[in-house]
Amino acid sequence: MTRRYLKYYIFVTLLFFVQVINNVLCAPDNKQEQGKYLNRTINILNAGKNIAKSYGHNKLKPIHILSALAKSDYGSTLFKENNVNAANLKEYIDIALEQTRAGAVCIKIKTFILYIYI
Repeated sequence: MTRRYLKYYIFVTLLFFVQVINNVLCAPDNKQEQGKYLNRTINILNAGKNIAKSYGHNKLKPIHILSALAKSDYGSTLFKENNVNAANLKEYIDIALEQTRAGAVCIKIKTFILYIYI
């Protein structure tokens, strides 16, 4: 898979998680829907929700999920398989989240995806 297509694959996958899974995790009466997803996926999404809360964000966004994925063992394996420098990615994610906490910069997902392979 070329880098260009991998970028778009990651982008589409993260958007899918945010749009579909956010409803499943946030609704208290949808416990049966959670059974359709892998425990690993739900754990990463819950970690993303916790990261969003810790930065004072009230919505789960792709950067929160990517941050949780980068901090997990499974995410590190995925990044190594796709030749992504995990250390640089984690550093960029932390900087981006700190900037959004302070309200100094509005990070757009397209900008974020472009920086994955630098």
